[in-house]
Amino acid sequence: MGTFSEYLECRWVGVVNDRVMWELLQPLTYTTDSNETIVVPAGFQTDLATTPRVLWWWIPPDWKYSKAAVIHDYLIVTGEKPWDEANTIFHQGIRDLGVRGVKNTLMYWSVCFWRWFKLNVLRKKVVAK
Repeated sequence: MGTFSEYLECRWVGVVNDRVMWELLQPLTYTTDSNETIVVPAGFQTDLATTPRVLWWWIPPDWKYSKAAVIHDYLIVTGEKPWDEANTIFHQGIRDLGVRGVKNTLMYWSVCFWRWFKLNVLRKKVVAK
């Protein structure tokens, strides 16, 4: 199993491009199953977990999954890992935070679907304008 640093300490930044943003006040670390350590530096800004409102009854946008979401955001924003690796690390991270079974699988496939949607739907809308 992978391990996260004990605390996720951040402060509310405000709403940026319709997203509520937070800033890390101290580094967040995650050591993966393969013993790779990922460090998100203090000052990194994230929206924590982007969860569609329709799913809040089952996957609330709370702090339970935030550590894995911050690691995922960092890997994607910085390009430190390709999407597929970042998604796999997110999958492992939520498992290490206690998310099991169907919920774990749904959350993993949601981040995979979001990438596909951004590349195949949103990008086409922007190009068409």
